Amino acid sequence: MDKGMFSLERTGERNPKIGIALGSGGARGMAHIGVLRALEEAGVKPELVAGTSIGALVGGIYSAGKINELTEIALGLDWKKAARYFMEVSFPRSGLIEGARINEFLLEMVGDRSIEDLPRAFSAVATDIMSGREEVLAVGGLVDAIRASISIPGIFTPAKVNDTFLVDGGLVNPVPVNVCRKMGAEFVIAVDINNGRTVSEQHDT
Repeated sequence: MDKGMFSLERTGERNPKIGIALGSGGARGMAHIGVLRALEEAGVKPELVAGTSIGALVGGIYSAGKINELTEIALGLDWKKAARYFMEVSFPRSGLIEGARINEFLLEMVGDRSIEDLPRAFSAVATDIMSGREEVLAVGGLVDAIRASISIPGIFTPAKVNDTFLVDGGLVNPVPVNVCRKMGAEFVIAVDINNGRTVSEQHDT
């Protein structure tokens, strides 16, 4: 494992509550799975998870208690079927890929679950398309939160959550360490797989 991929940040002194911040990074985000498995094998089990973009997708699945299924999902996913879900074209004015079929795809992976009911605390980071501000989704539907966090502008249509239109969280917070802290983490594992690149740079290469 690349030691430069993640770092540890201690913010407390005794009985640290461990959190993990999974960053954006496009298709490279599958590397998050390797990090999570390595931590599990080392006996390190984060209690709090914050994710941005692909980090929200992997983190949401992990928080749902499906660590043993993460690798199977990555290796066994029917990519032709996935492409059919994701390549539904909508009106150009609203974006390229429509949300209904993305939601269907996500439901197959994580089910219709609320974030509050997950066995591990989880937050997804998105961007308010109107204000440009960070939006942290810590309650409500898991699929809605993931959908919002992965909505790359110009590729996916914005996700509407609580009357707010949201897009990819990597625009404002590529590696959400601060979100982990606000969730109560005293020891933060930050996983950065985009080498400091922005969302637009990730998808231009």
